[in-house]
Amino acid sequence: MMASGAENAAVKSALAAAGFDLRDAAPDTAADLTHQVALLLARACRAGVVRHDVTVGEVMAIVAGAFAAIRHADADTSRERSAHIAQIILDGLRPRPR
Repeated sequence: MMASGAENAAVKSALAAAGFDLRDAAPDTAADLTHQVALLLARACRAGVVRHDVTVGEVMAIVAGAFAAIRHADADTSRERSAHIAQIILDGLRPRPR
């Protein structure tokens, strides 16, 4: 989602400027997205590739923050740069060595 955000930069910027919140505007869509992310997070935790102390709410917040970070870095028109920023952010989700 974060890396492909570069492809939708104009739409996201316009929605953000208008104060659009998916949870308010399309609660069923937001709930479905959250559910799908929760399923992916659970699978990733079971596979041992994501920390076990991360919640779906935290992942959704990280994604929202990543979109802001990508915009802040003027990377929202470059899929490569936005993917790089996303990778830096995602590195923090990996499990800690024991």
